[in-house]
Amino acid sequence: MGERIPRFLLANIFASSGKMEVVSLEEEKYTESPGDFVFSLLLFLFLFVYFDVIKRIQNLTKEPMEVRETA
Repeated sequence: MGERIPRFLLANIFASSGKMEVVSLEEEKYTESPGDFVFSLLLFLFLFVYFDVIKRIQNLTKEPMEVRETA
């Protein structure tokens, strides 16, 4: 946990957020509503914040390094 999100996963999320309507057997029409973009943006922000928070919590729960004083 706490790893960075793979780029291909983000590409899949953004690519699958649009709607594909089959116009004919050879031609496909791509339509995207503003809601799809907002949904993708919110999903990206949620995942970014989620993984960032997990990383910060892991850093807080690490055992502190032992500090030795030099004479």
